[in-house]
Amino acid sequence: MVNIYLVCAEINGEKLHKIGYTKRRIEERIKEFKTGNASEFYIIDSFKSEWGPKIEANLKRKFKIYNIRGEWFNLPQSEIDNFYSYCKNLHNNFNFLSENNHFFN
Repeated sequence: MVNIYLVCAEINGEKLHKIGYTKRRIEERIKEFKTGNASEFYIIDSFKSEWGPKIEANLKRKFKIYNIRGEWFNLPQSEIDNFYSYCKNLHNNFNFLSENNHFFN
């Protein structure tokens, strides 16, 4: 199981969101990208799944229009509010595919 996370930071006066995943605690991951960065980071939401890399990739594609740079997005509140349900739906879809499609990895 991995943690898919949505983290927020205020960067140059703008609230930006980072989407990622980690096998460790999210707080440990945040410490890594805080190094050399004066911004405060806080966890907005998270979801546990064995499909972490696939869920993260799908979320980044879904939110591509909000991408600022790399893993940072300027998400509207409606997308933030639905983050957990997006993760859960993707998790359920990947479970279904893995159980019913022998070509799915």
